[in-house]
Amino acid sequence: MILIIDNFLTTKECENLIKIYNQNEGLATQWPLNATGPCAHVINSRHIFNPFLKKIFSRTQKVVKQYFNPKISIDWAELKKHDKGVSHPFHFDGAKANTALFSVVYLNTLSSGYTIFKDETQVVPITGRLLLFDGQKYFHGVNQTQGERYTISTWYKLSSLKM
Repeated sequence: MILIIDNFLTTKECENLIKIYNQNEGLATQWPLNATGPCAHVINSRHIFNPFLKKIFSRTQKVVKQYFNPKISIDWAELKKHDKGVSHPFHFDGAKANTALFSVVYLNTLSSGYTIFKDETQVVPITGRLLLFDGQKYFHGVNQTQGERYTISTWYKLSSLKM
């Protein structure tokens, strides 16, 4: 299932998250690491101690539990800024074997930088929109941005039950 929820965040909340990114830009790392042209700049959320950001993660977690599986929890998340001209080729999320879901929250609206799927589905970056799907099941990427694209990317794992 690919789930899209519009107005998941308000414009003001998105502006606040972009401000948090900009205030912490010194913590950003380039992705991919060896890029020689336009690239993404990623801040691991574990490096930002901000109660507002934690509140947003709690909200996404509730959606995951409601629509997917109550045993799925956040593994890691990133505040991300893509430079103008960045794209990301089709791929499956294979960073970790236990990754169960992926989400992206778009923090600004663009007429480019769509999340694209191999079946030709395209999800337009609209301020406050949440997109959730299994990144190991759906072959996906990002088409070239014509402006800076701000997002929160989150990966989720299936939590094991303790006996």
